[in-house]
Amino acid sequence: MATTKTATKEFERISLTIKPFTGAQSADLVEVLKAQRADGLASVKLRLVIHADSHTPQAYAKVEVWAGEWKLVHSIPGHAMKSRDGYDRNSDKPSNFAADRAELLRVAAAVLEVVS
Repeated sequence: MATTKTATKEFERISLTIKPFTGAQSADLVEVLKAQRADGLASVKLRLVIHADSHTPQAYAKVEVWAGEWKLVHSIPGHAMKSRDGYDRNSDKPSNFAADRAELLRVAAAVLEVVS
């Protein structure tokens, strides 16, 4: 399993799916991560969904926490995203989603007080 550190926070990847540009106008990243809460009582599952679209109003990035169902923690509207749009023929590279992914993890770590 891959792990990601953000400052002192650590997330363990459970799954990663990237739907690249395939004649459509968008690219998607869906990643599920596990992290330990600061209180040590339990780990939490996070899901990152990044939809990069050439039509800015249709683009979004969000992080959700599993609590019996996926509940929104934070979102980034299309106009504030940094991910490349679906017209990028290399949109299947995780690095194209890195800036928005890092911001989602930063906020989720702060909100959920997740630590390594």
